Amino acid sequence: MIVALLQQGAPLVSAPADTTYRVVYDLASETYHVWPPVYLFMFLFLPLMFVIDVIRNVLAGRPAFTRKFLVWKLLFAAAFILWQINWIRMDRAGWERSRREYLAGEYEVVEGAVTNFEPETRGSFESFSVNGHRYTYSSRMWGFHQSNMIGGPMREGLHVRIRDMGGRIAKLEIAGP
Repeated sequence: MIVALLQQGAPLVSAPADTTYRVVYDLASETYHVWPPVYLFMFLFLPLMFVIDVIRNVLAGRPAFTRKFLVWKLLFAAAFILWQINWIRMDRAGWERSRREYLAGEYEVVEGAVTNFEPETRGSFESFSVNGHRYTYSSRMWGFHQSNMIGGPMREGLHVRIRDMGGRIAKLEIAGP
């Protein structure tokens, strides 16, 4: 890895030999979680849409339920729920594969000072660089994703050690007590 960094022309900044690191995030101890808006849409929006259509039909003087109405609404809801279940299944499979690769040691160690730090703002992701490696993250992806908006530890100049898996942070350690 050091040879690769030197070949890239990246400045090699290392912590003193007696530096201790505090683990902030480790994929090995994480459990899979689904992004909450998926559930919000599935279990709040779909039933709410159904109820609103029933009320609209009643107010318009039409029967609350017609066979055509029920068939189309139920088909739409079933198709959407099946699509969501498949999305969650595929997302979880990707997370599990990444976790297995991480536990097998298939990662690169990147160490150095945080540079080019850009905190998350509404509608953007948080990002920073360490020795020529760029990291961008949000709460909707696996890996370290605790932005400053929700109390994350990252800041310019912080010395870190990262287990990098294709630009995602599988393990984050921060130098210091």
